[in-house]
Amino acid sequence: WGVSQVSLEDIELCHSIPVDEQQMKLLKYRCLVDHVAQETGATMKFNKQQKVVEVACSKDRLAPVTEFLDSLTTYQMEQVPVPSDKVGKLVGTQGSTKRAVEQQTGTVLDIPARKGQQEHVTVTILGPEEFMKVAATAIANVIEGKWSQRTHVVKVEPGQVPFILGKGGVTIKDIVAQSGAKLEVSKGKGNVKITGNEEQVTKAEEMVQAIVTRPRPP
Repeated sequence: WGVSQVSLEDIELCHSIPVDEQQMKLLKYRCLVDHVAQETGATMKFNKQQKVVEVACSKDRLAPVTEFLDSLTTYQMEQVPVPSDKVGKLVGTQGSTKRAVEQQTGTVLDIPARKGQQEHVTVTILGPEEFMKVAATAIANVIEGKWSQRTHVVKVEPGQVPFILGKGGVTIKDIVAQSGAKLEVSKGKGNVKITGNEEQVTKAEEMVQAIVTRPRPP
């Protein structure tokens, strides 16, 4: 008889993770739970009565889930009215536009179904405070038919990365706020990934280049 070797890392285990009031308020949005599950590969269920998130996943996937739940303490909510006849445009074919906007802006969108003859649908933006304006602008651009997306990578010296991030992330937040682009920085490789429309990417790249070329005392 052959005996198969199964690693403990591959076994699906059930974990209960306590959540606070802020996390509970956000997790009532099913789209957020689905987003975490999609990103981590874990199966999640929010237990409102016991104030825990029940997670079924392998051991190696638990850390990303916990990190995401911890990050919810920095999340904000903003509601944007969208004309009912434009909702389909925002969702896109099989959710393609919605996903692209979420990826570009670093947020999650809750887009409810239209009820009756209502003229507007209230779309809720969930994400870090600094990305609220970026997401709202992206939604407006989709509705107006002006939305597009491209990604550009700027290579900088790893030693320049702290200047781009700034103390407590203040500099990169300012770049995001002013340009409307999304920035992802690889500290080890010195790659600055900029995502947005043409104007946003150009503005963000100009700001990054101005930071790294700024004269500094030896």
